[in-house]
Amino acid sequence: MTLLCDLCRMDDAIGNAQVMLYAVSEKYKESGNCRFEASYARQLGVDIIPVMVQESYSPSGWLRLVSRA
Repeated sequence: MTLLCDLCRMDDAIGNAQVMLYAVSEKYKESGNCRFEASYARQLGVDIIPVMVQESYSPSGWLRLVSRA
């Protein structure tokens, strides 16, 4: 039930957003929930703005793709 509640809250937040800020860090990249969140925002056409929160970190993989979009 907790996962469903988390997804519902994420849907409410992102579905009603015009802009989403997200943290660019290794922890964010490794989180499955964060990956889902960023992908969902892109799918809905929400503008996403990266915020660098980890010094000397260069995003890779899916986070690099989202950060450059």
